[in-house]
Formats: sequence, C-alpha cells, structure tokens
Amino acid sequence: MYKQVIVVNKSLNMSPGKLGAMVAHGATSFFCEWFKRNVVTSNETYNDYLINPNARVDKELFAQWISGSFTKIVLEVEDDAAMKAIIEKAHEYGMVNRQDFFNIVDESTEFLDIPQWAVIAFKPMEAEKIDPITGDLSLYSKDLLDINEVLGEQSKNIFLVSKPNMQPGESTYDFWFFLAKNKSKISALSNGYRLVNLSTGTVLAKLFATREEAITWAVSRDWKVESVGEKFSEIK
Repeated sequence: MYKQVIVVNKSLNMSPGKLGAMVAHGATSFFCEWFKRNVVTSNETYNDYLINPNARVDKELFAQWISGSFTKIVLEVEDDAAMKAIIEKAHEYGMVNRQDFFNIVDESTEFLDIPQWAVIAFKPMEAEKIDPITGDLSLYSKDLLDINEVLGEQSKNIFLVSKPNMQPGESTYDFWFFLAKNKSKISALSNGYRLVNLSTGTVLAKLFATREEAITWAVSRDWKVESVGEKFSEIK
C-alpha cells in the first residue's frame, strides 16, 4: 500500500485555516518538486513550459497512489524536538530532504516572530518504508478543552445552549455549547461572549457584547438556553 504521511507540529496551536494551509503545502510539495526538476524549456508560442520528454514516474507509485487511492495520513508530534527526531530518523533510513520529505516552514510572524517548522511531508511511498519512521505516531486530533479547569469561578456566568438536531422528524438536542464571560483564560473568548462547542472545543467566530445579546441570539434560533452554575459538572 502506498500512502503519503504528513506530520504536524502540534505545539504551534495553528488555527484550522493555518493548519489546512500548511498541510496543503506539504501534500503538494512532492508534485511541485517533480515539476521543477522536469520543466526544461519555455514555450513562447503557447506561453507555457515544456516537460522533459524523458521525465520518469515510478510505475507502482502511479498505479497505487496517483491513479489509485491517493491516501494521505495526517499525524501529530508534540513539539519542535519531536519534529527534529522524526527528521533524524528519516535520515537514518537513508531519506533525503526535498526528495523523500519536505520541511514546511511557516514564515509568517504568527508564531514567536520567527519561522517555525509546521509540517513534515513525506513523499508517497510504500507503508513498509514509512511505518518504521512514523508508525508509532498518533493521528492528528484537536485537544478538547478542560472546561472546569479553564472556567473556574466563572461557572456562575455560564449558560448551556443546546442546538436542535436539524434532521426532519428529530427532536433531540445533540450539539452542546456554553457561553463564557469575558476575562476567560481561553484567549478566543476575551472581550465578550462566544459560543463554544463542548464536543470539539470549536469557538464560534461571532462575538456578543453582553450575555443578554448572546442568549437572545440563541433563543431567536429556537435553541434551548438554561443557566448552569454549579450544575455544570453534572450536566457535562
């Protein structure tokens, strides 16, 4: 089985958009490098480039991955040290940077004002070649918030909001949120109230200036709202 493994540096706490961009960079690096190596001349007639007629693609790679399942696996490591350990292990197995794997660096100043290794993207290869290097890593997952630890004394200001299941004929409430007051330890909740998905930790982008505004917004959508206070841990 051929697969492309992409390892994410979880310590950067990338936003979903940033994470998607970095993984996309990694997933396309293999193809981009191949094109750069095999573009030979500029064709002025059609304003494009010509590919080397002798350019080669491994037969099994083409059959099992490019025209096959196109399998991609996104894994995680906890920090920069773990990223370096993966690269060192790849070198031990004879792999070469920008040939067998690609270090994707976020060159923006979003993280600590210096470039950071965000992703290591391996080229598509047989499972038996990549598994000795990345086989012990976990699939990428989002850390869920420890609500009680984060909110502490603010629990009295929380309102639990349940969103109705939108399937026809259903009356269950299966998406749970809470509204948190400002000064929360969750940076995304500062300066107002936001809805937070208890299952995924996702923070709704919409900001409410007051608790009343937030509750009114939820009620106008026929969501059920109730004060939680000390009962929060029991409901959770």
